[in-house]
Amino acid sequence: LAICAVGGFGRGLLAPFSDIDLLFLYSGPEAEIKPLLDFILYPLWDAGLKVGHGVHTPVSALAFAEKDMTGRTAYLDARLMCGAKALFEDFHKRYERLRKRTKKQFFTEKSAEREARHEQSEQSRFLSEPDLKEGKGGLRDLHAMRWLYKYEFDKDIDDPKASKKILNEQDLKAFKKCERFLWSVRVQLHTLRGRAEEKLSFDVQPVLAEKLGYADRAGMTAAERLMRHYFVNAMEIGRLTRIFLAKLDEEKTKLSPKALKLLPKTL
Repeated sequence: LAICAVGGFGRGLLAPFSDIDLLFLYSGPEAEIKPLLDFILYPLWDAGLKVGHGVHTPVSALAFAEKDMTGRTAYLDARLMCGAKALFEDFHKRYERLRKRTKKQFFTEKSAEREARHEQSEQSRFLSEPDLKEGKGGLRDLHAMRWLYKYEFDKDIDDPKASKKILNEQDLKAFKKCERFLWSVRVQLHTLRGRAEEKLSFDVQPVLAEKLGYADRAGMTAAERLMRHYFVNAMEIGRLTRIFLAKLDEEKTKLSPKALKLLPKTL
């Protein structure tokens, strides 16, 4: 058995009430590992954690990722926590083969997913009670850029060793600043609500502003200053998304050095 963290848990990015996503990889009869799975999962549930988990062999995990885009996205950030390293390596090699041959499909489906999400959030960054995770200009748009970059280049978007720089240094700095702001708001929101809450409703805005250190100034309340800052970040995320998608699309249409070698010298 190998126990792997996937999704946000795999990335090491969790808000106080985020789901804990686990992937259990096994070999042999599944019935033999069921008592061990119960031994692991029941204490987590009893502790009040919301645990999302899948139980697979390396082969069935990839069959699942092939047909389920949510699973494939979660597996992109898989990391081994403990257990049989050979099982995880087998899974990882299979996933890498899948990733390399489905880059175009992933880009297309994630772009469509983004459009559908924005349609659902009324296509506006300026809602009076925005959803800071799923809304337009929210955390999910930043996640999407990270996923698309990693799926295409097998590196994190802010990895200093990454050979391809889709975002320049200034834009990458802006990306991280937006991410820090939204995570700060989300962590405080979860803590105040005592549950996984993503909507910045009117009743919580004043308390949230106080927790984040905002104060009344120049004819604006602390809550108004917080929301203005939120909208500025949402606009910046929109700008970064447009730059990122355009440059990534340009990068994907470039001929590779191998292809250029095959062209006649006259070209």
